[in-house]
Amino acid sequence: MPDRVDIDRLVEEHARRNLENQIAYHHDAQFRYQTRMLATVLHLVDEVLEHEGIPASVRTRVVRCVLYGSPNPADALLRIDQHREAAEAMAKGAPRPPVDTSWIQTTDRWGPG
Repeated sequence: MPDRVDIDRLVEEHARRNLENQIAYHHDAQFRYQTRMLATVLHLVDEVLEHEGIPASVRTRVVRCVLYGSPNPADALLRIDQHREAAEAMAKGAPRPPVDTSWIQTTDRWGPG
């Protein structure tokens, strides 16, 4: 039986260790998508490295190095804040933009008199 690296456990462990990751994963769809795609890639990388005869301990270290490098929770938290601010602005009713009245003629359309 092959010596598999438990990628899903490593991804979950990474998320639990960092509050920013937890917040980003649960409140930002892009971060969640990036994390899932990264896990998919890590599964493939593990299979390739295993096929090349790399020991599970080394593959685990490689997976952790890649996992801890991305995706960036700071970007996700920024998107969450921007979304919240936009939702608050919508709830208040966004101010109307100024109307350009320079095109309106000030004289009668048909001329004087």
